[in-house]
Amino acid sequence: MIQTVDELPITDRDPAAMSNDALHAERRDTFDITMFQDVEDELLDATLDRREAIWDEMASRVDAEPPACPECGAQSWTQTFGKPKECVACGLMLESDHEELIEEITEYWSTVELLDGNLYLGGATDDD
Repeated sequence: MIQTVDELPITDRDPAAMSNDALHAERRDTFDITMFQDVEDELLDATLDRREAIWDEMASRVDAEPPACPECGAQSWTQTFGKPKECVACGLMLESDHEELIEEITEYWSTVELLDGNLYLGGATDDD
């Protein structure tokens, strides 16, 4: 179990100052921690906050906007593993009757994850 912040493989660098490779690497690390590690609650919260900051920076670097929710107009989506995509603002859960919107969200997320068109597949980054 990860019990101290020193055990987390994340940094406190300003995401705006990080290279695309460094953002990809830290996003992967924060994802791995939140999905596959046993972490103290406060450290999990800190990791989720860092993951969100990294994502926000990645999203700011692409020329794309997330699709709007048909219920409330918000452009913020989430998905828990194995569950449908959900509007963060109003809680609308997207089911099969929203197939086009589900695809648009997936395309947006893929665009952000690709940043400049190069999906991070592991290995050394330019900041190593």
